[in-house]
Amino acid sequence: MLAGGSGARIGAGRNKVYLPLGERTVLGWSLHAFAAHPEIGTVVLVTRAEDAEQAGREVADLAPVEIVTGGATRQKSEWCGLHLLADRIAADTIDTVLIHDGARPLVSSALISAVLAAARADGGAVPGLLRDDLAAATPDGTALRWPPDAEALVAVQTPQGFRARPLLAAYDRARAEGFVGTDTASCVQRFTDLAVRWVPGDERNLKITYPHDLARAARLVSSVTR
Repeated sequence: MLAGGSGARIGAGRNKVYLPLGERTVLGWSLHAFAAHPEIGTVVLVTRAEDAEQAGREVADLAPVEIVTGGATRQKSEWCGLHLLADRIAADTIDTVLIHDGARPLVSSALISAVLAAARADGGAVPGLLRDDLAAATPDGTALRWPPDAEALVAVQTPQGFRARPLLAAYDRARAEGFVGTDTASCVQRFTDLAVRWVPGDERNLKITYPHDLARAARLVSSVTR
């Protein structure tokens, strides 16, 4: 789980994943969802060095959650998390890895299960919501095509799940070649032949980016916990 955000766009002055959200923090909700899931054996929290103390408090009552310091970019942080698991991946103790953005607090157990099952079956899985409010630009950028050529456009979410061995190998190659992808799936598609399957996402699985996102998440949390 990635927890390296700065919170600049939300105006928090600190890492947004540690902002309060109901009875927990933004990060706390997704940590609990993964730690409680019956098919998840190990949870790795990738955090910034300056957040180490806060991260320790977040996982104090959760097992098994391991903490590792990430890098300057999302991809470097993902690589750090994967290499904490490298020996277990090599030993086939871990067969599939799910990478989740800690700024998505309302991930459900059902979505975790769906991504995990699809990744195990097909090699890779990415959740997303079908979008009908987007248009595709022409190659020269002078016009828009509506509807787009593709059958559907999807707003991608996390967790993204992949078979562990090829995922780790892909990130090692990306690091060696200096490739930086837009997300986990882009790195996998570049360096492996894994099929990456779309699974339906969840409207509640929003990402906290701006103040109105936090307000919406607070309303959703309140409707569940009261």
